[in-house]
Amino acid sequence: MRNTLQPSPGRRALLAAALWFAGSGALADKPDWCGTWTWGGGAYISRTNRPWFKGTFVATTWSKLEPEDGRFDWSAIDKPMQRAAENGLYVMIKVFHAHASPAWLYRAGVPEVTFKHKVYGKAESCPYYLHPRFKPYLVRMINAVARHIDAYPPHVRNRIVAVQGVQGSTGDPHPYVGQPTDKQFRISSKSEEWRNWTREIFQAYWDAYKNKRPRIFLVLKPYEEMNEWVLQNMPGAGRKTHALAQGFHLNNEMNCEWQWKMFKGFHDGWAIRSRGEFTHAPGMKKGPGSWFYEAPVWCTYWQCLWSLTYGMDTLNLPARTLVKDDTYVPHEAAFTFFTTYAGYKDPRDSLGAWCALRDGLDCKDTNRFPEDRFGAVDGGRNAQRYLHIARAFAAYGAEQGDPEVHLWCFECMLKRTRVNAVGYNIWPGNYGMYLSQRDPVETSQGYWRVGAREQPYGLFARGFNHAAGKDTLYFDIDDGFFFDKPLNGAYPVNVRVVYFDKGTGSWELRYDAVDAPQKTAQRVTKADTGRWLETTVRIADGAFGNRGPRQSDLLLVNTDAEDDIFHMVELTRETGDRKGYWGDGRR
Repeated sequence: MRNTLQPSPGRRALLAAALWFAGSGALADKPDWCGTWTWGGGAYISRTNRPWFKGTFVATTWSKLEPEDGRFDWSAIDKPMQRAAENGLYVMIKVFHAHASPAWLYRAGVPEVTFKHKVYGKAESCPYYLHPRFKPYLVRMINAVARHIDAYPPHVRNRIVAVQGVQGSTGDPHPYVGQPTDKQFRISSKSEEWRNWTREIFQAYWDAYKNKRPRIFLVLKPYEEMNEWVLQNMPGAGRKTHALAQGFHLNNEMNCEWQWKMFKGFHDGWAIRSRGEFTHAPGMKKGPGSWFYEAPVWCTYWQCLWSLTYGMDTLNLPARTLVKDDTYVPHEAAFTFFTTYAGYKDPRDSLGAWCALRDGLDCKDTNRFPEDRFGAVDGGRNAQRYLHIARAFAAYGAEQGDPEVHLWCFECMLKRTRVNAVGYNIWPGNYGMYLSQRDPVETSQGYWRVGAREQPYGLFARGFNHAAGKDTLYFDIDDGFFFDKPLNGAYPVNVRVVYFDKGTGSWELRYDAVDAPQKTAQRVTKADTGRWLETTVRIADGAFGNRGPRQSDLLLVNTDAEDDIFHMVELTRETGDRKGYWGDGRR
């Protein structure tokens, strides 16, 4: 057993991966570019001492790229592309139009639309998208960029893995971020004419990049209503996520279930790769979304876990996050853990399985929180219901410091001032990949705000409640992880547990072994440091055939009356078979 006062889960997982890859018959791993990225100038940041830093956006505007009709100036992307390649970074290219379109368009007869930005309040203008003269100019620019990419030398060209297609204001699916002052230019984002326009622009991007070799992923952001059309007509096209990358535990995040169902596996044999912008990450100025700054280390870490849970492949941080050591070093465990697991789409391929313990208190759940006790749901607008639920768990650390009731998750993210324990229509349970907890509400106690904020783990947790008879946590390894059959000691695995070291009692890690369904792997005796610690044990005789109680493979068992609290259980393998298919057109 090994305990550390400052655990580094990502580095431990990477070590396990290195051992695993060294095993006999190892196949090529997931696409190397999956992991932690930046946006906003990251091409000039070195990867030295940052193995988790994988790539960056190279973005420019149409007005810079084509300052005069038909004359292109490539300096805005050539220099950062060269620097990104020198720094060993992968690249995604994006050319903004809309408010960043060249002025000559308006002289060429395309109407200029003015509006007030609904978030920032400033005046902006952009072309009228539906005017017949606009589309040919935009498609010409799209094709010119695609041709220019092919002219790069191989050491630069081969670092380009994706291009984001932009159809509206900033790459988002709506035409304007505000209403045009001239009513004749207003476009409903739900209208058929806007959807037809979007399809045409998506098709232009698809035609420009579908035959590129090495492959370049096209990243799009369609509305849900158009997503099926993209799946059918543009196989393997990636997605930019909606607000899910900009916050976790947000109201109505379950409305985006269609995204993670798409991201977490394969669609007709293709992995749907995704990116998201963590806009409230460390390094950003305080402002809208100030909830993040209540506890940045907690929030960054749990955002990374949430992003992995719904299958995101690249989490884009603001580049300034990586400029100063005092900005990014406290978050290295989060960034490393994300990069370690980002990109896996099949449990047979993943280097590990993990479960991060949390209790999502969803005020929409009337079975768990009856209205006659906690108040009416009222579509999530009843602030008192949130408060009543939080108070019921206050003894375990639950707080509702900002009882917001906004229904749209982006609004919730912008206006909330603190991290809340209760939300509306939120992900209800643990975060994780390929390892799940059996009957978590019935068998374990949720905890909140446990331990110091400079350690990343304690925003959420689960543990024992001896007085309520909750003395065992049961875990199930996804059957696909061992190719739908028991491991039966074919190769060793490592099991890591992160726990809160409060008290002097003990707990045990047990597992389904070849010779016993509840064999003790180790007993941990606490030292009452008041810190989060971790312990890792190597298991050589794991059967993992769901023979434990509640059909479990792993168990955390209380051995006394103390209520031990846990953050994570993680299992990694050092060798073994893998499927080796990544759904991106290569085998």
